[in-house]
Amino acid sequence: ATTLTQKASARAKQEHKVTISTTTVTGSSQTSTRKLRNPSDVDPMRIDYFSLMRKWRVRLYRYGLRETYDIVVPEPAAALRRAYVELERLRAQLKPFAFDVPHNDVTDAIRKEDPDPPKTDPPTEKQSHYLVLADRYGAQGLPRPPAPLPPQPYAVDSGALPNGRASTRVTMKIPDGYEIVRVTIAGRMTSFSDTGFTGNDGERNDGERNDGADSDGTVALAGALGQFTIVGTDIPFTSFGEKVFDPGTVLHKDTGGDFLAGATGSPVVVLVWDRVSTQTLVLTAEVRPTKAAYEQWRDEVWNGLFTAAQTRYYDQQQDIAGRIAALEERLGSVDTLTLRREENDEVMRAVLRYLLGDRFPTMPKDVVDTFREAKVDITHGTSFDSDALKPDSTAWSTVRRYENLVRFVNQAIEWENVVSFLYSYFWDIPESWAFIRDIQHPDANRQAFLRAGSARVVLTVRKGWETRWVNFVERGIVDDPAEPSPPALYWTIAQEIAAYDDRNYPGIPPANPGRTAVRIQDAVISKSSSVVGPSQTPVALRVESSEGFVAGAQVVVDSARELSNSQELTTVTRILSATQIEVARLAKAHNGATTPFPVLQPAEKGELMAEWNEYTPTSGTDIAVTSNLSTIN
Repeated sequence: ATTLTQKASARAKQEHKVTISTTTVTGSSQTSTRKLRNPSDVDPMRIDYFSLMRKWRVRLYRYGLRETYDIVVPEPAAALRRAYVELERLRAQLKPFAFDVPHNDVTDAIRKEDPDPPKTDPPTEKQSHYLVLADRYGAQGLPRPPAPLPPQPYAVDSGALPNGRASTRVTMKIPDGYEIVRVTIAGRMTSFSDTGFTGNDGERNDGERNDGADSDGTVALAGALGQFTIVGTDIPFTSFGEKVFDPGTVLHKDTGGDFLAGATGSPVVVLVWDRVSTQTLVLTAEVRPTKAAYEQWRDEVWNGLFTAAQTRYYDQQQDIAGRIAALEERLGSVDTLTLRREENDEVMRAVLRYLLGDRFPTMPKDVVDTFREAKVDITHGTSFDSDALKPDSTAWSTVRRYENLVRFVNQAIEWENVVSFLYSYFWDIPESWAFIRDIQHPDANRQAFLRAGSARVVLTVRKGWETRWVNFVERGIVDDPAEPSPPALYWTIAQEIAAYDDRNYPGIPPANPGRTAVRIQDAVISKSSSVVGPSQTPVALRVESSEGFVAGAQVVVDSARELSNSQELTTVTRILSATQIEVARLAKAHNGATTPFPVLQPAEKGELMAEWNEYTPTSGTDIAVTSNLSTIN
């Protein structure tokens, strides 16, 4: 059993053996070294490193002559700045939290300057000022101010009064947060009397009468013994037979002022009787919220307003920061080609506005009305996203006239060759300088365009469109080649330029061959050994090299030989391979089997304006040992 277990264990170890191989490559380089030895014992050896340069031959040609408009337009990027105006407005809202409501502004009073509530039926009453603040800052659940309480009555329970002096204590329990404003007394008392006195009618059994009555309601009878007062009040401790306190009789302190005014908690009122037989007195305390309770309510409301304003502030700041980030991302993530296209569109719009003014709306009102009457989506520009053509044929004629105008404007001017020069920000309105200087964009060209105060724009009128364009600009007539009558201001200039350009015929050297001659090194020349005949379909020609030939370019095939002239002009349609080109058609036969015939793609002719050399550095490096520096140019 032991042997069997050992064998099984060895087999398990062998079966579970795992080999792990790891290879880490952080970088690789190949280095080739060469050891140099100075053969001289007295002369030093210098190692020279040279950066290789690429030399360019640059020639500037002018082809033909065109009528141009050289104008300066203000604020070429005015429309593109709107996003940066919004960005500045949002950034201006990023500021520290400030809560400028003072504590004493929290009140339950109704203020005249607060806004009136919406008109309702029945009318809504105007709110207290603290509720107006709650609506302003979005505070909810604010505590209500301490409510006014009704007068607090306390019946005097004296029990059976003795025929002598006694006192009664009445404890007033004033609600928390309230204080006494004043205390009133109401009720009636009668006193114990000597023999023969019956009451308060002023009449004795023996026929005597006292016709007098005190001003406090006390009826004094002859022989009356009752006396009453409240400790601390100005009630006189005088004798009476019957004493009556009218409702609302205010108790005053014996030192002046209202009795117990400002008292809180459980003040005790001490009533003193002397020979009072019966009483039905009621003490009433008029109360109001204490100043401390009102201030506590004001603090709670202020804290609620502060918390609500702070919460709203942080929510707004987070939303503003998100909108800023999204706007910056949208402005900075546009590709370069789109940026250039947008800038060209803005230049075109500024030029049309400058040349045509308000006479040329980019979308005429009648076209907009046509779309609106057809109930298309004019807000989002998705009017023609379906197969159905919503405007009818009559309305579509208005749209067609507009589209013809769009085509004419884009065709008459070589918008693809517009040249513009941006001028500095200080050519704009001075009030906008600070804003313009701070505009930033990751693309340097877009930033320069946004900061430009003005732009010089050179427009080129397309060849053959000079008269049409003058008629359009001066008279508003679209695509009219007729001579304007009476002659327009710029028509003679356009006519002269067109005539000059027509005198320089394509393929014919002009009168100044020194400046405008075609350079032979700019042409593409090859030879063909093909044998081909006349053909109205494309023909493949085998050439020595197809390098330099361009599909769509004209080529001269063959040459004039002795008395036979096989030379003709055709067009390259395709580049088939490195040694084959295809031409559109051939009108003559060409035999290159014995003597290859030439195939020439002429260089484009133009007037040489300037010629110079340029050098650009490359990454190549050359190494030399002890170079003769005097021979290095």
